[in-house]
Amino acid sequence: MAADVHCPATAAQGVRVTVGVASYNRPELLRRAIRSAVSQTYKNLEILISDNGSPNPEVRRVIEEFARSDTRIRCIFHPVNQGAFFNFRSVFTEANG
Repeated sequence: MAADVHCPATAAQGVRVTVGVASYNRPELLRRAIRSAVSQTYKNLEILISDNGSPNPEVRRVIEEFARSDTRIRCIFHPVNQGAFFNFRSVFTEANG
């Protein structure tokens, strides 16, 4: 008797997954990270970007540029840097996936 075989990737398509991106400065690295997230083939995806008070205005421009072109992207802009732990926790707390 053959066992039922389920493909986890197919079964999981209904599960929302959050890709969290914690950011501080480094706009080119951020751009690469966001490009990687938006290029995923999984459909039920939320991309949550949390900027930790970057003083470089290019960071906000990069985030807003991607957010305008992809409705899966949500952004959090913290007014001041409160440390890496705060920023990672912010992503975790705000995630819907």
